Formats: sequence, C-alpha cells, structure tokens
Amino acid sequence: MNNQFNLGTLQPEGCQKSPKDVRDIQLTKIQPPVPIPDEFVPHYLDKIPVLFQNGLGVCSAHAGAHFKQIQEYLETVEIEKYSPRYLWIETKKIDGVPLEAGSYLRAIFKTLQNKGICDYDLLVNDFSSLQDFSDPALITAKMDNNAQPRIIKHYAFLNDLSFGGLKQAIYQDKAVLMRILVDEGFFRTKSPTFATGKWGHLVVGCGYDLDGIYIIDSTEENPKLAIKKIRKEYVRFITEAGTALDAGTEMIRKMVKKKELLQKLVVLYQKVIELWKQFTKK
Repeated sequence: MNNQFNLGTLQPEGCQKSPKDVRDIQLTKIQPPVPIPDEFVPHYLDKIPVLFQNGLGVCSAHAGAHFKQIQEYLETVEIEKYSPRYLWIETKKIDGVPLEAGSYLRAIFKTLQNKGICDYDLLVNDFSSLQDFSDPALITAKMDNNAQPRIIKHYAFLNDLSFGGLKQAIYQDKAVLMRILVDEGFFRTKSPTFATGKWGHLVVGCGYDLDGIYIIDSTEENPKLAIKKIRKEYVRFITEAGTALDAGTEMIRKMVKKKELLQKLVVLYQKVIELWKQFTKK
C-alpha cells in the first residue's frame, strides 16, 4: 500500500487472520444485545486524527491506534494522537509473524491489553523502510510509562459478523476492529467496492446507517477519503472483528480462567496422544 498506490507493488497482507485460540471470548456471551437506532453516525468522526500508513503493511497498528483514539476521546472529550509505530513494534515482539506479512487482530488486542499505546509525538512514523519502522531499540521507558494508562482490560471477538451483528457491536462499544478482504476497488474512494478479496486489511468500524458501516482507513493520506462506508452487501468480506471491554470484569476474568484451563487440557491431551503414538511404534 504505497503512497503512489501502484497496485502492482502493493504489499499483499497487512492483516492475517488470527490463529484459533480456545481462550477467545465471544462477545454475545458477555454482552446481551440492546435495542439500537437505525442510524448511528458519530459527530466526532471528523475530530479523530487520521493516521497514514504510507505504503507499509502496518495497517493493524494504525487501526489499533485509531481504535484507542476513539476510546479515549469518548472518555475525555480530548483529541489525542497515538503512535502506531509503538503499537507495531510491541506487537511484533509477540505475534510470530514475519515483518512483511503484517500482523493479526488478536495480537493487537494483546499488546493494547499489556502495553497500551503511547503519544504519537514520542514515537512518530518514519517510512524509510519497514525494518527501520519496526526497530525495537526505539522503545524507551518513557514511552512505556506514557502508554500504560491506555491499556484495555479485556477484549472479545464478534461471533456474529452479519450487518446486524456488526451494527449492534458498533452501537454498544463505539469502536470495532475489523479484518476485511480488499482489492483494487477499495482505494481512493469513500465508497469502496469488493470483488476478489486479495489482501487482508484491518480497519475500525465506528458508525453505521441504513446502507452500510462507516470505517476509518489508514491507506488514505487525504482525511476526507479515510472515512469510508462499507455498503451492507459487502459485509461478507469482513472475516473477523473484535472490540475491547471494561464492563463485567469479574465475569470475564472467570471465563478467561476457564478457557485457560481448557487450553492446558488440550495441550496435555496432545502430548498424551503423541506419547501413545511413539509407544505403539516400538
């Protein structure tokens, strides 16, 4: 996704699908649906600073920064700008994905949960190369301390990716990270089209009307093009979505512990099976 938008050299994967994890929490398990209005187009969308990824396959970190900018604005009514570069570097320490292959939604949430995100001025974007952008030596204690107040408590994945399910989550939680499969029709327009789904891309869903879902997109340098609307007939190209939660902390903690125990049992079962295979070969 370079700044000239030569689609022939566009990096193919900015956001992978999250690996399966039995510890994931489904949103409907902890957040009952509520009546929602037909339209929810927030007045603050044009106040959220748009962050531009300038051709690097780092959309996941830019979407995560947009996500937190919305959350913090709703809490403080102050316009803040956060560092996608900080979020990217910290995420690459844990996601196990090659630099050129982007990252994935769960890894962004885990970094926001453990590290938070620092102010943009402490670590600005530099697009000289993906390697320079990703240099872990850039992180300082000052950045870490600045990021900590913006950690999220919990996150959950949407198990209903229908138009109705996405609207419900956006209305209740105000910001939803969404992995969407895009192609050439996505760029340089406020009303993208979708046909083949060539590239994984992470965006923030932050509003809706009768016809579609409003997103903030980091591939656009022009802020007027960064607020796009995904028409409802293209919602099928959204392959994964999740949001952050502060409510129901004790209930979520108990669910996480149960899922962690289940994960340990799965690992133990796999080890037993492997030992049995080795034993029967002898």
